[in-house]
Amino acid sequence: MLNGLEYESYAICKVLKKKYILKVVGDKAWEYARNNSLTTLNIDEFQKENIRNDKVLQKRQEMQSYIQGASLVYVPSEYLKEIVVNWGKEAEAVVVVHNSVPFQVVNKIEKTSSGLFRILFVGRITNWKGVELLLIAVNGMENVEVIICGDGPALSVYQELNRRLGNENVIFKGRVKSSEINEMLAQADILVLASLYEGLSHTLLESLSFGKPCIASNIGGNPEVISHGYNGLLFNPYDHNELKRLILMLVNDSNYYNKLADGAAESSLKFNIVNNFKKVEKLILES
Repeated sequence: MLNGLEYESYAICKVLKKKYILKVVGDKAWEYARNNSLTTLNIDEFQKENIRNDKVLQKRQEMQSYIQGASLVYVPSEYLKEIVVNWGKEAEAVVVVHNSVPFQVVNKIEKTSSGLFRILFVGRITNWKGVELLLIAVNGMENVEVIICGDGPALSVYQELNRRLGNENVIFKGRVKSSEINEMLAQADILVLASLYEGLSHTLLESLSFGKPCIASNIGGNPEVISHGYNGLLFNPYDHNELKRLILMLVNDSNYYNKLADGAAESSLKFNIVNNFKKVEKLILES
């Protein structure tokens, strides 16, 4: 079972003539191109692009070699399965096993319209995580606090943007321990994830397990986790006005918020960690 160290594992298995199962969680060629300012395309547009940069092309070809050598590929979402199949792997050799998190025992508290409304973002701060949309959307909002947890190559850029916007209601926490994240999720009202790409976000699953509604971009694996109007809300990741409207909807309508919170806690049962581990174990034993 391979998850990372693809080249080393691929080479060893080839020499030893051993089978391997490969987990694919994203497109490393696209991530490299985005991080090095070699493309401004989102991941879906990038799949149709004729890659000209040698380094990016090398990363794509390497990944195709690894998946072709694998006896089985497993991915965390139907969305990623389609991408891997388009890279040339036969569909019957690509299996979806959703990511999962331990279920939290949530002591639900009915929210009222009064009090500070807390928004949480958790993730690596890259140029496709949509942090800028959140910063723009909450600009000028009263009685709303935004906590941004994470580190990454775009952190200083977003801190400067936030300074220029004059947002006094945004706190950058930097890298935070997982135990602290759990405490913040318990205290938050919603999680916002405005990414241009997500395979299947652990952060969304963790938020749901705490009974917290999520506002997420309608891309990648997000619609496989968030059902609009049931456990959260989906929006166009390029539209900060729509994001603002959805945030204010939950700030101002406690009944609707509580409905989504109930759906969040209920839907997290679908991503039961024990059941999903059994699925992975079965894949290994049957390969």
